[in-house]
Amino acid sequence: VFNFEPFGLIRLDYCGNPVWRVPAFTHHSVERDGNGGFIVSEQDYVAEPGKTDDSGNVEIFREYVTFVSAHGQVVERISVTELLLENGLDGLYYLAAHAPFGLHFDDNDLLHMNDAEIFPADMQPGVFGPGDILVSLRNLNTVIVFNRGTRKIKYVHTGSFLMQHDPDFISGDEISLFDNHSLVQSEMNRRERPRDVASRIVILNARDGTERVFFEGSAEVPFFSDIMGKHQWLPNGNLLVTEARWGRVFELTPDGRLAWEYNNILDRGVAEGLLGMVLGGSRLTAGFDRHRLQELGRTCASLPVAP
Repeated sequence: VFNFEPFGLIRLDYCGNPVWRVPAFTHHSVERDGNGGFIVSEQDYVAEPGKTDDSGNVEIFREYVTFVSAHGQVVERISVTELLLENGLDGLYYLAAHAPFGLHFDDNDLLHMNDAEIFPADMQPGVFGPGDILVSLRNLNTVIVFNRGTRKIKYVHTGSFLMQHDPDFISGDEISLFDNHSLVQSEMNRRERPRDVASRIVILNARDGTERVFFEGSAEVPFFSDIMGKHQWLPNGNLLVTEARWGRVFELTPDGRLAWEYNNILDRGVAEGLLGMVLGGSRLTAGFDRHRLQELGRTCASLPVAP
């Protein structure tokens, strides 16, 4: 299941045949909802009175947390704009591009929601619990947690990280995130990591309000991605990190030491020898091996195909 941005959410079988499609402007990460379905970020254009860009347009993106069933039916759309305003967070919303003295994004991308996920059913509750949804708003340097049933925002953290990606619940009280820490202007053709700036993996504790850096790039172990980035906590306590812009996936031990790394060095074409971007790395679950892939190959042709 993946986003073919901006045309929709798509599910394919193992052989690449479409199973279903959701024709909407879905984007960024796709997460499981705990019931066999999926959670995805969605955008839509709407008119915003009083807001005009350089071309005189009055349209902006509105963001939604969208729930999709295992069979490709949209179950629910929750407006993030309404969440912020109804929970008294007008100051956050109007910090964005259409505020009189706020930041300006030429594409009207006010919030840039890049991730939404639900509290895991097998995790011990704390400050966070069942039905809670964690959302990352990159352009506001903010993460929020709200309850799906009550629509009440129960946690907000803003400003100590910059252009973050991929926040995860890691306990009933804690969230970890990929802090891009993008203190330099994004440049697609940059050939070397900029000096004196590094990305970080940050852990937030909602119970006591503390914050700590689990890992930060250094001269000995460089780490910086001005955009994108993922991280995955593993059962053995290690952390798998995708340094997207520099085409690198690496694993850290629980005490933050480098265990191994993979560098996506291109071996042909005009870019031979350069690093190709890596959008995500994931450790496969136990049992997802060659035999499982062969089994999928034998059965995929029997899956239903969308018209």
